Amino acid sequence: MRQVRDYKELNFSTRSPFILEAWVQGSRLHKAQAHRVAPYWYASLVIVRHWVPSGDVSKLEFGLMGPRLKAHIYQPDQGVELIGLALAPEALIALFNLRSDEVMDAFISLTDTSLVESDWAWPILNKAQQGFDAPGLLADMAQAVLSSLSNHNTAIKSSKNNKIAEFMRLDGGQAPIKALAAHFEVCERGLHRDFTARLGIGPKAYARLLRFNALLKDLDLNPAKSWAMRALDFGLSDQAHLNREFAHWIGVAPRQAAHERRHGVSDFSKNKAGGTAIM
Repeated sequence: MRQVRDYKELNFSTRSPFILEAWVQGSRLHKAQAHRVAPYWYASLVIVRHWVPSGDVSKLEFGLMGPRLKAHIYQPDQGVELIGLALAPEALIALFNLRSDEVMDAFISLTDTSLVESDWAWPILNKAQQGFDAPGLLADMAQAVLSSLSNHNTAIKSSKNNKIAEFMRLDGGQAPIKALAAHFEVCERGLHRDFTARLGIGPKAYARLLRFNALLKDLDLNPAKSWAMRALDFGLSDQAHLNREFAHWIGVAPRQAAHERRHGVSDFSKNKAGGTAIM
């Protein structure tokens, strides 16, 4: 589990390629510390809880938080807790008939939809209102999502683009597009056209983003690894190439990014690169 003050990513395995991550940000009692969020290409099913000092939940929101291709600094308001389950792009299409680019940079409220009254969502939201802990809510959400996805298994597994996307995630975006096309017996031009039409992002951009996010995970797990070795491990030509990737995706140098991932972002006024502060 990675935790930076009031942001944490939980480790629980669903053995499903369609649930990518479980995360929690915010605090019941105080204003959470700011956290720099790297770009990502998935939507999260999110419960937002607003706590009051008495320890009760005063307001509950439920929705989809879309992907972002620009880094940003996020800091929930005091007493606000976000509980999120990250869904693969294929799962988003199967469950909500939405492509990731259709919800990019957006929060789509599901609070007033029929989904809230569904057999699986209502019990979870009822528990959230009663103050059940986030890990338990996430486990229930994951089980419910997987149960719903089981109705779409045939359609998901029959799509070649879905298979390619899953392969790319398992590979961390390392395989060249030419090799992917050959492996799945499609031409490169057709792969780019069909993949983009299906998932809302081109395969090269998706692979590059997957590589960078895998690099960040490695940074968390192996902080003592040299930057030169890290560049080599992730297919970058040298440390200068690695520096350019950090500048491109999050707007700060690798050492600053490493510090922030351990300690959080402490000063907005001295830290304007890489996105907009959301207060």
